Amino acid sequence: MPKLFKYSGLAFVITLVALIATLTIAGGFLKPEPRIGILGIGPAKFRVQIVDDQRSRAQGLSGRKELGSDEGMLFVFEDQGFHSFWMRGMEFPLDFIWITDGRVVGIERDAPPDSSSDPRAYFPPEPIDNVLEINAGMAKISNIKAGDEVYLLVN
Repeated sequence: MPKLFKYSGLAFVITLVALIATLTIAGGFLKPEPRIGILGIGPAKFRVQIVDDQRSRAQGLSGRKELGSDEGMLFVFEDQGFHSFWMRGMEFPLDFIWITDGRVVGIERDAPPDSSSDPRAYFPPEPIDNVLEINAGMAKISNIKAGDEVYLLVN
């Protein structure tokens, strides 16, 4: 085999490996911007991060140190179901607002952080398609109750 083909093949392989490595490293840094919206429930409004894929829902608010009093995370599911939540990896307590078809169907108040190996699971009272997580106590302070209408404005 001529030397030119040997060196060309080697250069191609090195270039390909460098390209794959660069794309792999860049992929770790290039994360999509979170979707943000304003969610209204009765008289209250919250600036929410919208999570609608399995990976983002699994991560949730775990690892965050705090959440502003007017902030939350809205979990969006394609299908209604008894979607469970836990508090593993949380640094602060939360209220869960269970939502179906644009209405509050239940509230789990003051769920504490849980670092155990077998964390408690929280379930809605009926099948839901959305869950809002907000700071513990905010549901009461904001006078959120079952039956309240929920709306979302997305930026």
